[in-house]
Amino acid sequence: MKTLDLIKAYMLMLWVAAFATGCEDIPGAIVYEEPVATFSVEETNLSSEVDKVFEITAYPQPEGKVYSKWYVDDVLESSNASFSYIFKTPGLKKICYVAKNGAGEFTRCFNVAVGDILSIRLSIGDSTRIERLQYEELMIAAIVEAGVDITHKWEVDGIEVSSDNVLSGIMLDEIKTHQVKYTGTNSAGTYSHDFAVDVLDRPLQVDFSNKEAKLRMALNDILHLKATILYGGVGATHEWKIDGTTVSTSDELTHLCNAAGVYTITYKCVNGIGEQVTRSWELEV
Repeated sequence: MKTLDLIKAYMLMLWVAAFATGCEDIPGAIVYEEPVATFSVEETNLSSEVDKVFEITAYPQPEGKVYSKWYVDDVLESSNASFSYIFKTPGLKKICYVAKNGAGEFTRCFNVAVGDILSIRLSIGDSTRIERLQYEELMIAAIVEAGVDITHKWEVDGIEVSSDNVLSGIMLDEIKTHQVKYTGTNSAGTYSHDFAVDVLDRPLQVDFSNKEAKLRMALNDILHLKATILYGGVGATHEWKIDGTTVSTSDELTHLCNAAGVYTITYKCVNGIGEQVTRSWELEV
């Protein structure tokens, strides 16, 4: 046999022997050890909260020869030894760490009980008394800052009126003080806030059956004018005058035009807090 063939045969025998003995006897050969790992926590049953950062670190061996992967409920979430995660839903979660190299695989799983949290604020802040105008819609929002599966409840004067996070569609047509209560509940607990809503009268506003500045009536016709208070009518009084003479103190003026001529009609309304509305017409008979 040629010298070159002898050398090849000898090398082949060495490689066969090396693989049979785990390559331990060949200088410079790469030797893989099955991976193992320790962790920043020793327990396998852990706890966390929704929207809170959960962290755990693996320390695999041998160093520099291991590929790391983290799974949450069988979904790959990280390929680093250090794992950071934020749970968005409560419940029992399974987190598994897997280390791999050429010699094998190492797995360790953790059970994480994720609890819900509850953080709510109202759009009116911490106010215990607010004001709204009569006939204004009451609209207040419960703003969820943290937590899921929240049940909302709004009560006005002891009656449940909404289960949405926003209270709306409540018209304040009575001038009074309403008692409002909000309650938000989930598995983490309950948030509630009580406050009063003072309904205030609007500024005095009056509408008239005839808005023209000049009126024309035939002799012996009957003139009819009516004042309708839209807002601010608490304690209101009316006064109608023709050429300075009071002819009516109700919300209506009825006048028989039995004399030809040009007349001045004036109206004045004063409510209980001194607000006034005045109006005048020129009447030609």
